[in-house]
Amino acid sequence: MTNRSSFLEKNMRFEGECVDMHHSGLGVVKYNNAVVLVKDLLIGEHALIHVLKVEKKLAYGKVEKLVKQSPYRIPSVCSVSSACGGCPLITLNDEGQAMMKENIVKDQLRYHGLDYVNVLPMVKSPQRYHTRNKVAVPVQHDPFKMGFYRLNSHDIVEFDVCHVQTHTQNHVLDLIRHYPRKDELKSVKHVVLKENHNQTQMIVGFVVYESSLLKMSALIDDLFSLPYVVGIVAHINTSEGNAIFKGSDEILRGNNMIVDELHDLKFKLSLQSFYQINPHQTLRLYEIALDYAKCSKNDVCVDLYCGVGSISLLAASRVKHVVGVEINPIAIENAKENQRLNQIENASFHVGDASEVTKILDELKLEADVLIVDPPRSGLSASVIQQIKDLNIPKVVYVSCNPMTLCANLKELETHYSFHEITPVDMFPNTRHVESIAQLVRR
Repeated sequence: MTNRSSFLEKNMRFEGECVDMHHSGLGVVKYNNAVVLVKDLLIGEHALIHVLKVEKKLAYGKVEKLVKQSPYRIPSVCSVSSACGGCPLITLNDEGQAMMKENIVKDQLRYHGLDYVNVLPMVKSPQRYHTRNKVAVPVQHDPFKMGFYRLNSHDIVEFDVCHVQTHTQNHVLDLIRHYPRKDELKSVKHVVLKENHNQTQMIVGFVVYESSLLKMSALIDDLFSLPYVVGIVAHINTSEGNAIFKGSDEILRGNNMIVDELHDLKFKLSLQSFYQINPHQTLRLYEIALDYAKCSKNDVCVDLYCGVGSISLLAASRVKHVVGVEINPIAIENAKENQRLNQIENASFHVGDASEVTKILDELKLEADVLIVDPPRSGLSASVIQQIKDLNIPKVVYVSCNPMTLCANLKELETHYSFHEITPVDMFPNTRHVESIAQLVRR
């Protein structure tokens, strides 16, 4: 293999053309046989590139001067987008983002030998900015900083206003940022905000090593006086790793619960419970998934990785019985509470690993007609894929937040299931992420 560094050196400059978009959201520029990934460079654009870092397989660069501009480029609304790694596509218009994200799915299908699968047009978000109902902001000390990480680093880029967050989230973060007694916050590692879709209820979460200083702080009273803040929670996490939630919750004020509405159902959510991020797209995502499931009133539906039971309870009106399985016991508590809240009788929720679904179905004396899976970014494990094959369930709907693992899993399931189309859904405008839904039918 050719050594890339023989062509490129750190700090060298060259003029190049962006020929593709990497799944990370960075532009792809070729220099001889080397590939340089460049932030904020769009397909078809020419630029003077400054090489920042050279690795064995890839190099990274930045735009020093834009020579030829894409017709899809728009001005950034964010003052720190050139430094922050949160929204790499913020200068790409809606049409350009849709094309890029559709191509990410197509590229992965092609890579895995599945290019016969049709990718439908992207289901665009009706709102480009202020789309998140949850945000987690890292905190550093000495000096105190709150913000998001610079691309490929743990350097925090501070911001005054984040345009993917809501106005209420920005206001709360601004209060914390300008609180004068920073010594009272020295155990805080992250600030996590979670609110309902109409921004009338919010939980303010502090991820801390320990809570003694924080719970005595006047900041807690200031935040709790806001009309939409219903609870303030300290999440005690003494680990040194990157995981945000790895401990227990301590309620400092109010309660650890907000109520959101989805279609005609209500959902109680705690700080840690999983729930789709973009409230403008969640119902659309789930309706596409349920339409793909083609459920009947006699069907038993299994919802794997069910979280707080949102898609399970939406499916309940279409099926005979729905079984939700989730490894997080807090999420299952929320799911059961949501079942009671909505007076739904034909559902049951179970704490268990995804690989235990066969055991759970055996205990319930049920056979599944439809399986809905919504796994984490790592996708389905080998044991879960084998279990799906062994269960021989007639219909499977795969909701994915990672096209790479989706297509790898589809390739493994190709021996037992046929699939002909994927619907991409934009849950995260201005970012590289794309949600996808695939319909699988037993061969």
